[in-house]
Amino acid sequence: EQLEGREVDARSDLWALGCVLYEMATGKRAFAGASQASVIASVLKESPRPMSELQPLTPPALDRIVTRCLEKDPDERWQSAGDLAFALEGLASSTTGGARVEAPGAGRGAPRWTGQRLAWSAAAVFALVAIGAFVTPRLLRQPPQPQPMKFAVTGPAGVTVVTDAHSAAISPDGRQIVFAGVDTAGSVRLYLRSLEDLSVQVLPGTENAFTPFWSPDSRFVGFFAEGKLRKVAASGGSPEVICDAPYGRGGSWNRNGVIVFAPSTLGPILKVSANGGAAVEVARPDAARGETGLRFPHFLPDGRHFLYVALPRKGDRFDVYAGTPDGKEPTRVMSAGSAPIYAEPGYLIFAAGDRLVAQQFDAERLQPVGGETLLGVAAPTSVTEGAALLSASANGALVTTATTPRDTRLVWLDRSGRALGTIPIPPGSYGSPSLSPDDRRAIVTKANSPTSFDLWMVDLQRAVTTRLTFDGSVEAGGGIGLAVVWSPDGRRAAFECDRSGIADIYAVLASGAGQPEPLVQSSVIFKTPVAWTPDGKHLVFAQIVEGSQYDLWLMPLEGDRKPVPHLRTPFNESLAAISPDGRWLAYDSDETGTQEIYVRSFSEPGEKYRISSSGGSGVQWSKDGRELIYWTAGQFYSAYGPVYSVEVETAPTFKAGQPRLLFTARPDLTGLTATSDLSRFLAVVPAEGTDAPSITVTLNWQQALER
Repeated sequence: EQLEGREVDARSDLWALGCVLYEMATGKRAFAGASQASVIASVLKESPRPMSELQPLTPPALDRIVTRCLEKDPDERWQSAGDLAFALEGLASSTTGGARVEAPGAGRGAPRWTGQRLAWSAAAVFALVAIGAFVTPRLLRQPPQPQPMKFAVTGPAGVTVVTDAHSAAISPDGRQIVFAGVDTAGSVRLYLRSLEDLSVQVLPGTENAFTPFWSPDSRFVGFFAEGKLRKVAASGGSPEVICDAPYGRGGSWNRNGVIVFAPSTLGPILKVSANGGAAVEVARPDAARGETGLRFPHFLPDGRHFLYVALPRKGDRFDVYAGTPDGKEPTRVMSAGSAPIYAEPGYLIFAAGDRLVAQQFDAERLQPVGGETLLGVAAPTSVTEGAALLSASANGALVTTATTPRDTRLVWLDRSGRALGTIPIPPGSYGSPSLSPDDRRAIVTKANSPTSFDLWMVDLQRAVTTRLTFDGSVEAGGGIGLAVVWSPDGRRAAFECDRSGIADIYAVLASGAGQPEPLVQSSVIFKTPVAWTPDGKHLVFAQIVEGSQYDLWLMPLEGDRKPVPHLRTPFNESLAAISPDGRWLAYDSDETGTQEIYVRSFSEPGEKYRISSSGGSGVQWSKDGRELIYWTAGQFYSAYGPVYSVEVETAPTFKAGQPRLLFTARPDLTGLTATSDLSRFLAVVPAEGTDAPSITVTLNWQQALER
């Protein structure tokens, strides 16, 4: 009953007593397993072997008594301790009165009793009766309250669990978890893990899926992939397209078959029938409040209201509103560090700084009640702003991804992906390395906590680290791409810094002297540096302006320093690299529906050349301009895939050869970059002995509220 979140009573204790009696009589546990998770599966699904199979001298009546204690349905068990005590006393009386026990397989002419059998039976029965007499009064007391229980779920062999905050969700009935996983080829798909028998199955057709969510009957999974909102049956089959959703930012499904979802990075929340059709706007950012985007809607139990967060963040919290599917004026509910979820019995769970907290919620008045109760540490920040950090089932189970950043190490790889050696620096949660122009130093991010990051300089020859920033406001980037870009002379590095809910671009001196200085500041929420021109006169950065997608902009570092757009399209261009001669721009674009690598002239955008053939999300030039490397990564998840090399010519015009696979990166990297001559790669890999990425399942979480 505790595992399934049901009410417990004295019959639950009778089941526990049955486990004790079973082990006393047989020397074996009624429910065994190699791990906590397998024991749980055994309790939920399996029946113990008959006691007589393990101990042939067991009296059949005793076998029946204990078996009835261990029934999975409480209504099939002994209904009271008094009933059980009466049965045990009756067994004792029948044994001492000369009842006969025949061991299975005994021949017709075999003696019915031996001294040994009689002694064993009498001793066992009297011992069990004594236990019953001692335990029965205690069973009549008020049963103890179930305690919170946690266990970890990992991916199947060859699959790494994606630990982004919104990459997993538990079904409303608490029986299954859907999660994003990365296989050894770097492909991201959705997987289903049963909590009843621990089986795992991949959901076909869910390549590049992200942000999964469940139908209220636990029969379907909704998700976003390749510019569409889709659904797939949990029992299998091909996914169905519901409607367009270019860059989905969360969805929720009510019992009336309505899905509310955020279709794009900025902008409104829409609703659509789960069977497909036209999407209709139900909530719009309020310009008077300075809002630019709404995201991560979550239906309340009534199905008539949903919660969502508004961008930009204000300090470390978002404004949370309650909207309706009919588009009525929203109600401000609270502020929170992440999109809140509703969990029975009537609580909202959300982040407050680095903490995961619960707060009682009045669903009629749409207002929180009382103070916040600490539940634990908030999950690692999502690469998607405002994401909910967990999901909840209707029967009291919570699912979160890993709750603490893992220790990592910096490793040199050759062009086949083979490890050449480790940089012997102190343990830490490092990510997103960026090599200096002379390859002698690297700047990395380092986690102070799940939500706070700073920049550190690594002297690769001396294996010495030096801290560059100190306020924890560096945007780590989730391990995808570079957190910083170096100036050509190696004296400065530009990075993304979020101090107020808006990402601005700063520069820090590589020497560590002075304070970071702002380079690009504006009201635009999302912007990140991507390249420095070879002459050091311009910074290339990507930003998303309301009504468009990510575009590439130029920031002059001399004169009026006014940013100007460089490459604007209806699609996302978010990463770039400039050739050493300054003539060509390599960049990524999702104009085909997936991210690919292209090259076009830099001074004036002209004819473009497609470089990749099967996806690309990061690119780097060799210092002689004769080679490009590029790699793939999931749209939102820090998962690296195949790394390719392409021979190129940049004069008198541009020419590119066929991509050649160098190696497939391990999916648990949190950073990858190459030296200036592309002869080696600096990778960030999990430290020795680090646990595999996992999902944490918490049962009976409500009991933590009473502590």
